[in-house]
Amino acid sequence: MFLGIDMGNTTISLAIVEDGVIKCHEQVDVRLAGKDLKRTLEECLLKMARKFPSVTRSLSCSVVPKKNSLVKTAIKKIFKSALAPKAAA
Repeated sequence: MFLGIDMGNTTISLAIVEDGVIKCHEQVDVRLAGKDLKRTLEECLLKMARKFPSVTRSLSCSVVPKKNSLVKTAIKKIFKSALAPKAAA
């Protein structure tokens, strides 16, 4: 199960995907002001994490590099295992 993130010019789309099936989808408006965007993104991620605690990976794409750090920090905070490095087999 993984968290997919698509950061566009107007929205950040978030999806929980398992075996190729989207289990949950949310969107956040990137035009929100700084702290409002951060709060809204974290609330959205927290809701997803509570419903799907077994997320172990994340995959993202972005056309807005300025938002990458904000999103990555929020994911690490909410889904602690989603971006954790995996041990080599």
